[in-house]
Amino acid sequence: MPETSHSIFIAGKTIAYKIRVSTRATRLRITVSATGVTVTLPKGVPQREAENFLRQNAVWLNAQLERTSRLVKPSPLPADVILWHGEAVQLQRIEEADRKSRIKVESSNGRLKVFMPAGSKASTRLAAEAWMRANARTEIEQVVVEQARRMNAKPKAVSIRDQRTRWGSCSSRGNLAFNWRLVMTPPSV
Repeated sequence: MPETSHSIFIAGKTIAYKIRVSTRATRLRITVSATGVTVTLPKGVPQREAENFLRQNAVWLNAQLERTSRLVKPSPLPADVILWHGEAVQLQRIEEADRKSRIKVESSNGRLKVFMPAGSKASTRLAAEAWMRANARTEIEQVVVEQARRMNAKPKAVSIRDQRTRWGSCSSRGNLAFNWRLVMTPPSV
């Protein structure tokens, strides 16, 4: 169901919030994030209850808004920069007339050099990400082998995926799944 925008005056401040009606919700819920305040209502609960709920939780809400305002908002990286092992790395597109259709990526001196055929319309960023995915498999499998040996465990399978909300998971059957984006994080992660 669509969200509707509202505002409320609490403790000397006007707070903008959105109301989201959910068929799956069983109780009222307030979510405070960098994008704002959202009140989730179970289907059938009148929208005026959202305002009452915000007033009842005013102290908590103000504390969360204060905490959120102190967080450093990450700035987006320029289009020609990508994260690799926690470092911002410059992408360098190199077009070669004698290169056939194969794209090659090399890491050197804090840069990812992407070699492409001259006139190629392929995205430099997507080519670099494909290379990173391939490297993710090698790096993650190596860490899994080391950790499995240390823990005296034997995972059944290791897969590298493009998950949106998880870094990794383990099934009840012993299968491990990891997000390829782990290679973008610092090695300590």
